[in-house]
Parts: sequence; structure tokens; C-alpha cells
Amino acid sequence: MSRIRKRAVVAWVASATGLLLVLGAFGPAGAEAALPPNDDFANAQVVGPAVPIAVDATTVEATAEPGEPPHFSTNPSMHTVWYSWTPAVSMTAVIDVCDKDPAVHFTTEAVYTGNALNALTPITSTAGECILRFNATGGQNYKIVIDNNDEVGPFTFRLRQLTSPANDAFANAETIGPSLPITISRSNVDATSEPNEPAVNGGGGSVWFKWTAPASQSVRLDICDFQTRTGAANKAVSVYTGTTLTTLTTVYSSAFQCRATFNAVSGTTYIISFSGNFGGEGTFILKLLQAIPPPNDDFSSAIAVGPSLPVALADDNVFATVQASEPNHGEYPGNSTFPPHDSVWYTWTPTANVQARIQVCKSDFGARLGVYTGNAVNALTKVTPAAPINSQPFCSIRFNAVMGTTYRIAVGSGPEDDTEGNFLLDIHVFSPPPNDDFANAQQLSPTLPISVSGSTIDAGAETGEPNHGEEFGALRSVWYRWTPNVGGPVSIDACTTSDFTSLVGVHTGSALNTLARVGTSESGPGCEAHPFGGKLSMNVAAGTTYFIAVDGGEGHFTLALTSLTPPPPSSPTTPGFNLKAALKKCHRLKSPAKRHRCIKKAKKRAKREGQTG
Repeated sequence: MSRIRKRAVVAWVASATGLLLVLGAFGPAGAEAALPPNDDFANAQVVGPAVPIAVDATTVEATAEPGEPPHFSTNPSMHTVWYSWTPAVSMTAVIDVCDKDPAVHFTTEAVYTGNALNALTPITSTAGECILRFNATGGQNYKIVIDNNDEVGPFTFRLRQLTSPANDAFANAETIGPSLPITISRSNVDATSEPNEPAVNGGGGSVWFKWTAPASQSVRLDICDFQTRTGAANKAVSVYTGTTLTTLTTVYSSAFQCRATFNAVSGTTYIISFSGNFGGEGTFILKLLQAIPPPNDDFSSAIAVGPSLPVALADDNVFATVQASEPNHGEYPGNSTFPPHDSVWYTWTPTANVQARIQVCKSDFGARLGVYTGNAVNALTKVTPAAPINSQPFCSIRFNAVMGTTYRIAVGSGPEDDTEGNFLLDIHVFSPPPNDDFANAQQLSPTLPISVSGSTIDAGAETGEPNHGEEFGALRSVWYRWTPNVGGPVSIDACTTSDFTSLVGVHTGSALNTLARVGTSESGPGCEAHPFGGKLSMNVAAGTTYFIAVDGGEGHFTLALTSLTPPPPSSPTTPGFNLKAALKKCHRLKSPAKRHRCIKKAKKRAKREGQTG
């Protein structure tokens, strides 16, 4: 009995009282959607022998045969289609299934020799990437299988001979320029790495360029526009001088950042290397242009701000550079691994002793802040925070400022791709909200509706404070105490925030360390403008005291409590989590492995909340 017929019988038996439903699903006369013609090993589609090959394909309705082996590690085969190829000549062959349905995020490819499903000899395989390479021998027949695992869709099956880019080798570096600006589109698909190549390339396929500076000037190199075809989206960008791989002198090198500003010397030839770190391959745009640094680029040309507070200065660090011996900026423990990037400098000398807060968190890049005392860039002492800083956001510090002391303030960036942009330098006297602590929770009226303005600026989290959401610990919370005089369904809403995304947690109990969370906006109906939280609906009991915490980022909000009448109908789904929106965010991730993990997590949460769409 064929697999088609077996599946039809199983479907009928499972729905013995619903024959009409089965017929509707299978169409007229019980017809089922057709399996791909190359679904079975015995019916492998013959391709070639000449390459390149490009054929339309699909795994829709594809199955795995009884006895079919796992094609990568112990992962069971699920939706497989087969190809048979006998190359006429020996070559390094490339299997490419990157052009596929966007809904398919995780693909397995495997190559075998052998003429029976139970007598295959594995050659190579990969999972989570859409390109697989192997050394093919002329005249040898290969069986190639593509498995979309738990996702199916159309794709293009491509098979080609590996052809490295012309500038794959250091000795064949492509000459560009010399006149600026330069903008060229290139690719590192099928690129390789050479012995003695710098470690920053991470074993990825590198391509090389050389440029001779026509004049002494500050130059910006930008290779951030990288459209990944396979592998990780990380970009390794380096600038060197030298004539051989073993005698290179590093001007700039980073396995994380794709943008660099350096001072070029007239007549000097610079060697530029680009690699998709961790095996990333794709197309990219290389830009080289003149860069005029900001006036406060150097420590010695710092801009004086204040001394009166508050200070709110809008500025940018576009084309900023770093100086020799400049410290790392930001309060990340052990951040000496990451060099400073794109820093600009300020000075502030307070006229009174104050507890000051300096922050640059409002930025369109990953701004990092350094605050120091000292008179030389290579002899600075980092100020001691008034409160522990454990990790992110690296853009804020609170400390006890001493009258008459000159503080050196650096705004730079970390190891992210986006290392420059606009930011707001904010210096103010630290003043937490009066309801920052649980013990000082603001009393709300027992009668609905309620609307109060609030702020989380300078708020913190207390020792022992519970999580206000399902996944994130308390960050910057303020507290409210509410004892309703009437029970029933209530909407608790902090969605009217203008400058941050709020998180609302509702608790019962009498002490901070014994609270029980009874509601969170992370699983609530959500806010149209703030999809990650800010609003929830719940039933409250008259006379019970509820503690409401508004947490998240820093900013102003309006907390609104309103009665819901009639009660909202029960629903098998929780509209607070938008699966479609979450999957859309996952699709933006360039790394296939990260996309796959993101999608699995989103689907798991949707299933937990009863969603099926």
C-alpha cells in the first residue's frame, strides 16, 4: 500500500463519524495534494551532469520514508526530497538552497553515495545553513537530500562548481581608488581563507582590497551593508599596511564592527580585508570616504558643559576617532576585551557637591559613557559609581560629584555594528521618584476610573524585588497601592508613555520579599504602540490590596485603571502576544541559527498561551 493510500485510511479511521470533513480535506473523490515527484529515494531527480544547475523544487507534502536515516547528527528526517548527480569531472561542488520560501528557516542538506536507502555512505551534511560544499569525483554518482525539517515550502535547488572571487587571496587584492569617495559592490560567496591569515577573520571566507592614499586625511571605511546568504551575519573588517600576510601591521581590526575611521598618510598603501566572521557569506557594499572628525574628537579639545544643572546637550560622534591609550568606555565588567570606538569628549566642573547622574542612553546607536578624572588621556581614573552597575545599558552612571573637580566625560560606543550617531548628553542631580521603593508606594483612590501621571526617571530596583514580567527582572520600577471598593474585571493601562515602553506587574502581599504576582502586561492584551507590554486586564476582589509596579525603561507615563463592563468574553487565545509580529521580527535576524531559535521560542510561547494562528 502506498504512503498516500495509508495516510487516507488513517485520516478516515480517525474521523469515522466525519466522512464529509475528510472528503472536503482531500478534495473530489478523495484526491490528496500530490507528493513531490522526488519524494522517495528511488525517484531521486536526476540533474546534470553539467553545472551550474538550477531547478525549481518544493518540500510541500514531502515525507520521510521508513528506514530513512537522520541526515545530520541524530536529527530525524522529516520532509525530504532527493537528487541524483554524476559529475563528468572532479570539482569542489556547492549545493545552494538559499533561495527559498521565507517561512522556511532551517534546512538540512546531506550528500551520500550508494544505490539503496539502507546502504548509503554519508559524505557530508550540514544543518541550519543553506550552502554545503564537498569534493566531488568525476564519474561518481551522488545522492543529495534536502530536508526542511518541521517547515516546508518551495525553493530553488542549485548546484555549481566552487569559484572563488578574484580577490580571494591576499596576493590578488583588488586595487580600488585612489580618489574618494569610493563605493563598490562585491561578494565573498565561495571565498576561502589562507594559511597565516589574521585570526580576526575567524576562519571565514575573506576578500582583499588595496588602496593608496592620495593625501593625508581622515578616512572612513564602512562595510556594514552586508546581505548574508549563508552563515552568521557578523562582519570582520580590518585595515593593514604591509606586503605579505606574515608581515602585516594592523591599523584597525575588529571581528564585531564593520565601520572604522583612521588617519591615512599620503602615499601609503592600505590593505583592507573583509570576512563574514564565523563563516558568513554574501554580498556587501564597501565605502571609503573622507571623514572630518567632530571638534571635540580629542581629549584635549573637550567641550565644557554646565556648570549649572541640568545639562541637556544634543550632539553626535559621526566620524569620531580614538586616541592612543584611550580607555574603554562603559561600565561593563571586564570590557577590556573591547577597544574604545568613535569617542567625543566633554568636561564638567560642578560648583557644589551633588549626587550627579550622567547618561547618554537616548541615542540612535549603542552609546557608551565613560566618566573620569585626570589631565591626560593615558592617565585617567574612572569615577566610582554611587550604585553598582552590573551590566547594560553602559550609558548611565550615578556618582558623588565634588565641587571644583573637573570630570572628563567620553561618549563612544561598544562592539556593535552601529558605532556612531546622535545622542543626548544629560547631566542632572539624581532625584528618584517618591514612589521608587515598595514601602513608599503611592496610594490610589479605591474608586474607578483612576488616572495618575508618573515617571520612572532615576528609579531603581530594590534588593529582593520580584520580577514584574515572565522573563525579565525588575529594572526601574515605581509602585502604587490600590484597594478597590468594588470587585470585577479591570483594565490597568500604562500605554500612554511617550518615551519608553512600560511593563506593568500586579502583586498581592504585605512585604517586598513575600509578594505574589497576580498579573503582568507581558501576557496581557498589549498596547498598539508598545507591543511588549504596558496593559493588562484582570479580575480584582473588593477589599484586597494590590501593589502595581510600572517598570521598563525611563520616562513619563500615565497610569489608568478603568472598569471593564461587561466582562470580556473568554477566549482560547491571549491577544497580548502577537505571534505574527513576533515571527516577523525573527525573520529579520540574519543568522539562520538565531532565526530558528527565535521562531521556536515564539511558537512555544504561542502554544503556551493557547494560540494556534
